[in-house]
Amino acid sequence: MKQAMFLFVVLGVIAGLTLPASAGKVRLGGGINYWRAVDDVDEEFDEDGLSYLASIQLCPHEMFRIEGDVEFFPDFAGTDEMLYAPQVFAILGSGLYAGVGIGIQNFDSEWADDPFYVLRAGIDLEVLPDALHLDIYGRYQFTEWKDIDVDTDTVILGAAARLEF
Repeated sequence: MKQAMFLFVVLGVIAGLTLPASAGKVRLGGGINYWRAVDDVDEEFDEDGLSYLASIQLCPHEMFRIEGDVEFFPDFAGTDEMLYAPQVFAILGSGLYAGVGIGIQNFDSEWADDPFYVLRAGIDLEVLPDALHLDIYGRYQFTEWKDIDVDTDTVILGAAARLEF
């Protein structure tokens, strides 16, 4: 957990130093993800579902973005509790892109012991020039759910809309 928090701080410092030094843009928005566990898991655990996210992108260069998301999983694992998963991505490319990320889960007011890692690819469509972007992506998430004794990776298909400032 300390390593994940250190990485969050390092990426935040890089973003903070990079954005003011350029004529970068900021994009704010939200989206929805459909997720599915790669392996069969315990019958009590949902193997697929929807999650929602709030997102901010810092765009210091046309070909590089840093993104921070908070993903929300309502009624996680058949409970009335919500799982929160803050995550950070480094994204390369304009239009078609690829990225890597790291995140950590919070469930029932407890942080996970270990972070999860993400590979991501997608297409960022500029719907309205310099105003509205539609991001359609796929993610492969390397996750170990120790709290509920489930060890499976997750495949995610998602979409997000962001306003550019």
